[in-house]
Amino acid sequence: MIALLDSSVWVSYFNDFDTYHARAVAIVEEFIGTQTIIVVPDVVLAEVTNVLIRLDPTDALIERFHQHRAHFDWLVESVFGNREFWTKTIEEVAHKVQLKTLDLIIVSYAYHFQVDLFRSFDTQQEKAAQKILKR
Repeated sequence: MIALLDSSVWVSYFNDFDTYHARAVAIVEEFIGTQTIIVVPDVVLAEVTNVLIRLDPTDALIERFHQHRAHFDWLVESVFGNREFWTKTIEEVAHKVQLKTLDLIIVSYAYHFQVDLFRSFDTQQEKAAQKILKR
C-alpha cells in the first residue's frame, strides 16, 4: 500500500496539545510495522518542519519527528524538476478540483504517485483527493 498523509496529520501527531492529536495518532500508528510506503512530498516535509519549529523553538518536536521517521518506509519525493508533473499532472488535477495552490500541489502528488490512501484534516483537500483518486 502507498499512503500520503498531509502536513496537518503530521503536525497534529507530533503536537500533543493539538485538537486532532488523538485522531492523528490513530492514523499514523496504523502504519507502524506494515509494508506501507508513505509518500512525503518535499512541500509537506517543509511545512511540517516549519510548523514544528514555530511551535517549539527548542527543537524537541522536530527531534521527535526525525526519530519517528525510522518507524516508516518513507519515500521523500521532489517533483520540482519533473516537467510532466507541472505540465500534465497539475493541469489534470486542477481541471478536476478547485483548491488553494499548495493543497493542489499536495493532492497532485497523491495523483502522480497513485496513492492508495490520502489523509488530511483539511476537509476540502481530503474530499478533492478522494475524488481524483477514485479508480
